[in-house]
Amino acid sequence: MIPMARFLLRSGIGFKEFATVCKIVFVEVATSDYGIRGRPTNVSRVAVMTGLTRKEVKSIRESMGQTAKGELPLGKLHLPTQILHYWYNDPDFCESVGKPKPLQMSGSFPSFSDLVHKYAGDIPAGAMRVELTRAAGVFEDEHGMLIPTKRHYIPQDLDEKFLHSMFFSLTNVAATLDYNACRKGSENSVGDLRYERYVWTSELLPDDMREFEALAEKKSDKLLNELDEWIGKREQERLEEGKWLAESQGSGPTCGLGIYHFERDKDSE
Repeated sequence: MIPMARFLLRSGIGFKEFATVCKIVFVEVATSDYGIRGRPTNVSRVAVMTGLTRKEVKSIRESMGQTAKGELPLGKLHLPTQILHYWYNDPDFCESVGKPKPLQMSGSFPSFSDLVHKYAGDIPAGAMRVELTRAAGVFEDEHGMLIPTKRHYIPQDLDEKFLHSMFFSLTNVAATLDYNACRKGSENSVGDLRYERYVWTSELLPDDMREFEALAEKKSDKLLNELDEWIGKREQERLEEGKWLAESQGSGPTCGLGIYHFERDKDSE
């Protein structure tokens, strides 16, 4: 979880959002995967399995039913985002909707301290200012007034394509590990495990590591290019044979192979 925590914090995702997503996913999986005779698991059993209360399970299932597919019914905004949101929308702290007022740190109302107290409770205004400044969400002008520069708290700008690639990789690695773990030791496990291998060492010098990285990239590119050509030819054959899964429009079963390079410092293990 350490690499995930680092990534989420860089992206402006706090523990409350993460915990909310986890609750939703635990309820979703317990509901869909552990039912009896094809029916969804009942609320009481989901509560027993997940450790949540029956009230929480019922609330999450109801909110999931009211939310568009692919969306998550999240609750309150992350605190820094909440501060920015109301700075742009609360009449006490903006000239009009979308036009936030420059605020002094403290003193006569309205101040930045007033804003933080109203929407972040007991969080110190100084700590909120430091974090929003670090995330380039606010700056201080020559008169000492604080001015917001964006509506959302995102500490590090991340390319959308990179995000899709990251989640695609994480999901597929986890799915393969889960698939194999469920079958190891069973009578039908022989020959039924998905390919999952790795090589590693802790005995290379820095120059050796760079040489290994270059070699691994070269060999991996060659293999993936060969597999991509095989996929392309087979897809074309199926198209010519009239067996193309056009009706699925890319939503049918998916298979593939992913390769990644990893490095960890000793301290991070």
